Amino acid sequence: MKTIVSVIFVLALGGGLPTLSIRDFEIKRREKALVVASFGNGL
Repeated sequence: MKTIVSVIFVLALGGGLPTLSIRDFEIKRREKALVVASFGNGL
């Protein structure tokens, strides 16, 4: 029973990691776009 729970936990964790990295990438990309836009307006 313990091994099944740990396998499910690892699968849930593994399934959650890609979405987190994609979301993090999206946030970084938006921040970069905002910085570039504000920098462009500053000039």
